[in-house]
Amino acid sequence: MHHIKHAIFLGKNGEGSVTFFIAQQQVYIVGEVVGENATEQAKSISEKVRSELLYLTISNSQTLVELIEKAVGEEQDISVSWSALSLSQDVSYVATNMGSVLMHDKNVLYCACSQNEHKQGPIKPNTTFFLITPQLTKMLTTIETHLKNAPHPKLITDALYENIPEDQQVGAACIVLYIEKEEQSVSQNEPEIEPVTTRFSIQPRYLKGAIALVVLIAIVFVAGKFVFGMIETKRNESINLAITTIGKSVDALSASSTKDPQKLAGDITKLETQIKQLTSKKLNPSQASSVQTLNTKIKDAKSTVGNVQISKEELFFDIKLIHKDAQISTMTIVNGTAVMLDKKRNKIYTLELATKNKNEFTPKTGTTPLFASLVQDSVVYIDIKNGIYKETGGAFEKIVSKEDWGTLKGLETFNSNIYTLDATRDEIYKYTPVEDGYSSKLSYFQPGSALDLARAKQMAIDYYVYLLTNDALYKFNGGVREDFSISGKIQLSDVQSIYTDSDSSFLYLLDPTHTRVIVLDKKGATVRSIFNPLLKDARYFGVHKDTRLVFLYNNKLYMLDNL
Repeated sequence: MHHIKHAIFLGKNGEGSVTFFIAQQQVYIVGEVVGENATEQAKSISEKVRSELLYLTISNSQTLVELIEKAVGEEQDISVSWSALSLSQDVSYVATNMGSVLMHDKNVLYCACSQNEHKQGPIKPNTTFFLITPQLTKMLTTIETHLKNAPHPKLITDALYENIPEDQQVGAACIVLYIEKEEQSVSQNEPEIEPVTTRFSIQPRYLKGAIALVVLIAIVFVAGKFVFGMIETKRNESINLAITTIGKSVDALSASSTKDPQKLAGDITKLETQIKQLTSKKLNPSQASSVQTLNTKIKDAKSTVGNVQISKEELFFDIKLIHKDAQISTMTIVNGTAVMLDKKRNKIYTLELATKNKNEFTPKTGTTPLFASLVQDSVVYIDIKNGIYKETGGAFEKIVSKEDWGTLKGLETFNSNIYTLDATRDEIYKYTPVEDGYSSKLSYFQPGSALDLARAKQMAIDYYVYLLTNDALYKFNGGVREDFSISGKIQLSDVQSIYTDSDSSFLYLLDPTHTRVIVLDKKGATVRSIFNPLLKDARYFGVHKDTRLVFLYNNKLYMLDNL
């Protein structure tokens, strides 16, 4: 009959890395869980295995593997390494997944099982088993140093706690088991006879012991180097396989970036976790270089979406509250006020976003507004056949006479100036206040800065003028084009409109194709993507104080949080 002593070493848990152990029914398992919610996943795996062991008898090593794989296989998005040992009468069953099982028998330390193997063999007395996780294989010499304590597992685990620095304990775990026959009691009637010794002489039994100790040290050293080399090779193979697998997933990011940005963001988060786990391991120079390349590619892909935010819409205002027949044709937001044009009724409405105060304006008789906005809290609109009009004292007066306009893409204002985007004439026209009203059209572009605006969509002004086309986003200062770029993976052909103002710290791009608003900083870097299914059919949008997005959908105004 065998007597079993065991002790357990569990290193520190880290972010996304948790070790666990099981010792039940003469089944011993130690492992590490890496991934999101690692603590909960490790607890779940342990509970499932313990529950199965209440009714299961381990009769071969394959059963041991199936027991653990069944528990692990039900968990998602994690990596689990483990080592296991089952003792049944006079047979031992061992199995591993990236972990190792070492044996110390007759003064020899060797690897009984490693990586994804499962074996069985006879149980021999005076044998010590070491079930270890991959992280602890890096510190094999620490185990070797304390093999003299093999009959006392607790002394070995205590030594591990004392000699392994805390910053190296993450992911390290070990179960030490010593198997011995129960000793028969020694007769009290046979006193031990002390041998006669001669002063300064070495007794033969001590000499033999000294020689045996030297031989043991040599054997342990050679065996340790062999085992460590074998384990190190297996560890490198495992890391290289992980790098290859992650590399394939990273290469797939570019293909999915324009198809499903929301899925892309989830994939990036998972890959960032996997890369972080890899960088926490000891990598050789080639592996470190490969991981750095993958990290760069992931950062490049992330520039497409930034941080992802799924925002729930909130109904802010029903246009029917203005008039039962009201139907919004165009909308812009200026100084916290939504300016809405109703071409059906030939009306202009304003709605203060902070208070929901609303007003209704009737354009000058005989005119048909194309776009409307605000100048110093006064409504202005442009009629391509008649000119530009401004509201004063409840009535509209012409401030700019009809000019030779082509296809106009919008009417924007900044301070007291008025701007129109003419895609046919490849111009942005600027109108400034003069003594008797407003000036005639002035070209905004400085010589040499004009563009082909046939594919222009919209402009936005915050002092700088941002010009959105089907192919690019340009930035101008005083009519001179400045260096400005955004992520090349953002498909501007999918972007419908742009918004910013002098109080905003960001640029906002409406991308109905992917049901999102892309938030950029003023240098062009992607900050976040805000998703909502209603944005697929959003027609016009704007932002209130950088905190709420406002958009028109189905003749109603909705808001989204921009946090």
